[in-house]
Amino acid sequence: MPGELAKSLSLSSTTYSKLIERMLTGRKTHFKFDDFTSDPIDITNGTTQGCPLSMILYAFYNAPLIQVALHRHETSLGFVDNSMFLAVANSITEAHTILKDMMECPGGGFDWSTTHNSPFELSKLALMNFPRSHHDIIPTNLSISRLNLNGTSTHQTVKTVASYKYLGIIFDSKLRWTAHLQRVIASAIWWSTQATRLSKVSGGMPPHRVHQLYNTVAVPAFTYAADIWFTGIQPSPTSKKRLGSVAITKKLIPIQRRISKLVTRALSSTAGDVLNVHANLLPIDLLFNKVLFQATVRIASLPSTHPLHKVAKHYVRKHRSPLHNLFEALDLDPNTIEPIAPTQRRPNYVPFFSTFVLTSKPIALREAGEHHRNVHISIYCDGSGFKEGIGASAVMYTNSVETKHILYLLGQPLNYLLKA
Repeated sequence: MPGELAKSLSLSSTTYSKLIERMLTGRKTHFKFDDFTSDPIDITNGTTQGCPLSMILYAFYNAPLIQVALHRHETSLGFVDNSMFLAVANSITEAHTILKDMMECPGGGFDWSTTHNSPFELSKLALMNFPRSHHDIIPTNLSISRLNLNGTSTHQTVKTVASYKYLGIIFDSKLRWTAHLQRVIASAIWWSTQATRLSKVSGGMPPHRVHQLYNTVAVPAFTYAADIWFTGIQPSPTSKKRLGSVAITKKLIPIQRRISKLVTRALSSTAGDVLNVHANLLPIDLLFNKVLFQATVRIASLPSTHPLHKVAKHYVRKHRSPLHNLFEALDLDPNTIEPIAPTQRRPNYVPFFSTFVLTSKPIALREAGEHHRNVHISIYCDGSGFKEGIGASAVMYTNSVETKHILYLLGQPLNYLLKA
């Protein structure tokens, strides 16, 4: 509703709230089919279809629901229209009482759904218990009551589920990721089957397209949120066994071997390691290590205003989450990574510099010489390997006279790879 959205926006900016209120009020539409046109119909809910502000506006629209959690033992999470209430207590029965209060109390979940014209579908609600041990007493399903606008009440029994899919991740009560791993294997098999169907010898996709399809579509599909459910494989310090997500890795190896065979058109008896090399595909364990490393670097580079900043900057000795284990497994010090602050720019922002790429080196050299003679300040930078070392340098010229330069030696060529 425009009024509730404007109220949420007014907490951060009065100017924007007035702009959005003018944009979303006084709107009308018509129904037209054949030779019939209806009378004007008032639009009292929602934004303009296809509006690029929809996601941002819904974040403000949904904010009061996320703010329902007021106490230390209450947590509320949400992403777009997916919301979750979490209660921590000494017993499951006490946690159920907290959840019931979060839904039914004034200003709670049901009040938000009524005032924001977004009624909950009660049949879609699910309850999951996370007991501390198998000795905990698990109560029956949770009963909640919703007060309707006409004064009546609707009673609903929220059933307890053993697993639930939230934001693409399947959770279970023991957080063992068994159900989600089965989904990962099913997703990998499905994509490998689709690639097989598309790579027929006559009229199918060429091998390099199959390779591209696998890396850009299949790999992101079955490695989704791997930093949560996948543990990097490491050798055990006390035995010859490997530690980490070894089981899921072994099950994904033959699936990728099928893709490697499609790309290389090799014989079925060819070793899987050889196929990966010729198909230019990382082995499964190294592939997941790459995904974990990318996720770890991204978390370490978050600014201090991000909720995950504390996860990267503070070491936790007990009760560590999978995100905490990433930095220890990868031996990555977050203090050595520069935070990347978000940059706020106006919609009509125009860069104060221009970039262009010329067609050939002689033309580029000629243009560079002309700019060097005509501009006040010129800066040149480059990096390369020289005399068994990798280095970078930058030189600044003022009125065609060198005024400052910087040199930096990175190290040996075996430790660094420069990409032009």
